Amino acid sequence: MIVKLLKEERQKRMLAPEDASDEDNDDSDKPSTKGLRSISGDTLVDSFSLEEEPRTKKGWVDEILERRNENNSGSEADDSFGDSETAEDDSDEEGSDEDGDEVKPLMEMSVEIPYVAAICARQWILRTRTQFCEIIKDPEISSWPSSKTLFLLRLWSMIFPCFDFRHVVMTPAILLMCEYLMRCPIVCMDTYITPRSMASVLLTMIETLHGYVNIYEGFSSFPEMFLPISMLLLEVAQQENLPHVLQDKFKNVAQLIKTKASAYHKLRRPLLMRKQKPMAIKMLNPNFENFVKGRDYDADREWVEKRKLQKQVKHEAKGAACELRKDTFFSLEVKEKERTL
Repeated sequence: MIVKLLKEERQKRMLAPEDASDEDNDDSDKPSTKGLRSISGDTLVDSFSLEEEPRTKKGWVDEILERRNENNSGSEADDSFGDSETAEDDSDEEGSDEDGDEVKPLMEMSVEIPYVAAICARQWILRTRTQFCEIIKDPEISSWPSSKTLFLLRLWSMIFPCFDFRHVVMTPAILLMCEYLMRCPIVCMDTYITPRSMASVLLTMIETLHGYVNIYEGFSSFPEMFLPISMLLLEVAQQENLPHVLQDKFKNVAQLIKTKASAYHKLRRPLLMRKQKPMAIKMLNPNFENFVKGRDYDADREWVEKRKLQKQVKHEAKGAACELRKDTFFSLEVKEKERTL
């Protein structure tokens, strides 16, 4: 129950009003010793909710900001002794560094407070999806996402894991991106398909293909898989409108495929028939012979003769026993006749 109440309070703080009242604006003009604390943590989008809170101890975010201010002040002091052109170049470099420095604290804070970061991201996704459903009803208004939305999706892909089967932030974000691609109509092809976009697609394709070449180089069927692709790459590289950088990349990948395929061809030897003497085909025709009843067809003739003799001995023994029985019966008859007389 306590955990549920804490979650409800956090949700209420997350949905704090964006616009401050006039009294707060008047008070904000006055200098105060109180610091500002972000309640929602939704610094990734337009809505900010600030609340005054006494703070006596500096946090690690303040330390990062102080170090950046010190670096900026030091670079400005060094640039004051230089020429104007070098000062302009340095200012451009500092601007790019500041953009990179703003991403690192956001990622560090998201690691420190992942629960709050996830809630902020989900609330923004819900609000963006609601606005998208309202905008797409009007065909005259472009419903494609803005650059800010794309940058936020890219930032969240760096903060949260993208390869989880189900994630509280990235799963809705991926669904939102799929909905953009599926439902947003393309009004004019020239607006979205520009030479730069086509070149970026070709660059992504050739880099992906180079990765697959490195992955499948250990397979024995590598030449059969990639040699047809290398021929297509050479045909595309001969296009005059293609930038020279892409032409070089296409030719390098095609040459890499040919080199690896030729190495496999050298390892292969032509098929040869097995060297052996010709063997006659075994004939399976039946061998017929005249069968005689009572004849023993055993191949061992000695055993046949022995068995024949045993059979004769057995027959003679039976005959002798029969003769003995006849003699005994005759002698008994003679004795009976003598008694009767």
